[in-house]
Amino acid sequence: MPYWTIAEGAAVGAFFAYSEAKRRAKDPKAFGTGIPKGIIAPETANNATVGGALVPTLTLGVPGSPAAAVLLGALLIQGLTPGPKLFSEEPDLMYAIFVGVIMVPMSVVVPTVMLLSFVGIYSVSNSVFNVGVLLGAGILGYVVRKLGYSIAPLSIGFVLGPILENSLRQSLTIAGGSITEYFQYAYWPNDLWGLGADDPLGARHIPP
Repeated sequence: MPYWTIAEGAAVGAFFAYSEAKRRAKDPKAFGTGIPKGIIAPETANNATVGGALVPTLTLGVPGSPAAAVLLGALLIQGLTPGPKLFSEEPDLMYAIFVGVIMVPMSVVVPTVMLLSFVGIYSVSNSVFNVGVLLGAGILGYVVRKLGYSIAPLSIGFVLGPILENSLRQSLTIAGGSITEYFQYAYWPNDLWGLGADDPLGARHIPP
């Protein structure tokens, strides 16, 4: 589910999955007649929102599903305010929610995650090239970790990179293609500092 439907719940996820499955199908006209593809897609999205709904619920206080709303109410009754500080102030309670994942053997977790990753990346455009990109990114992440760099900034860069490029194109269009517009305001040094330009090696040796 894309970022703009966060906390919208299973209903939006089901409709979005159905529309995407119909758009990518070879026979979109068959949708609405009860074919398995039209049933599997929304039901999969419906089930997928269960775990994903906990992310905005616990980090932002925005329930992502009816069950998450009940959990949010229970936390508020106990005097706990969901948000970033909740994980630092009540670590025992919060991490107990996810401790069940640790109990799953790695021999089960790793193959499952790898299988889902390969299937997911291939299903985007039915291209083997995407699988190669996935393998390359995995090898790059392994090398980066062995060199002592943190993987988190690299992962965030992959996620925010397209958004940054789109925003850059929009701002350059507004500025008439002139990059000097970025340096005509007093706060531009702060922006560079925020991007880490003053410490390009600052991410090195940060524990992952």
